[in-house]
Amino acid sequence: MKNTVGIEMAKADQLDEVSAVFISAFKDEATTAVWLDLSSEKLKKLYGTLVKIKFKLYLEAGNPIFIAIENNSILGFVILKLHHVKTPKVRAVQLIIPNLLRLLGLMPYFIRAARMGMADATRIPEGLPLNHDVLEALAVHPEHQGKKIGRKLIDHAHEYQIKNNCSTGIYLMTGEEKNRRIYEVFGYQLMEARDTKGFISYHMFRSIANH
Repeated sequence: MKNTVGIEMAKADQLDEVSAVFISAFKDEATTAVWLDLSSEKLKKLYGTLVKIKFKLYLEAGNPIFIAIENNSILGFVILKLHHVKTPKVRAVQLIIPNLLRLLGLMPYFIRAARMGMADATRIPEGLPLNHDVLEALAVHPEHQGKKIGRKLIDHAHEYQIKNNCSTGIYLMTGEEKNRRIYEVFGYQLMEARDTKGFISYHMFRSIANH
């Protein structure tokens, strides 16, 4: 693959495509698949609406969403949730209200997730340094995986954090053992492997002091 993929900050009018990449990439990822079956097109659209609202809130608040783009197509993205950025609750309500009736269709799945203990599985572990950022999402469209796009995105996120931020490091959570091994290559250390009703969540941290 020729190195023609560029990395740039996402714009608001690109969030539909960013959300679609997320749905495609996370459809079979353990943290999503364990409680949400995205083989249904109707469910994809519902969940895609919620994801877009969430990403829009991140972008408007000042959290960077970097996209990998080639020939005007978004191949992947990475989101850093910065420790000093707060999401305005009023704005969240403004975005949710017009979609509330539709989003209620996700309620049975949220109840399922609660019964499975997903809130506990994804809970941030104790002992994390203060003022840490969060790698909220890293996704590459399945058609473009294996082309080192994810590496390019995460390297860019790390460079941004070091140059433009004063955090202590980056925390992430994954539900995939293979992802845990990949993140270790990028300097993340396992803090906790938590077993919640048979679902294993891996909580990792990359200290800026070591990089």
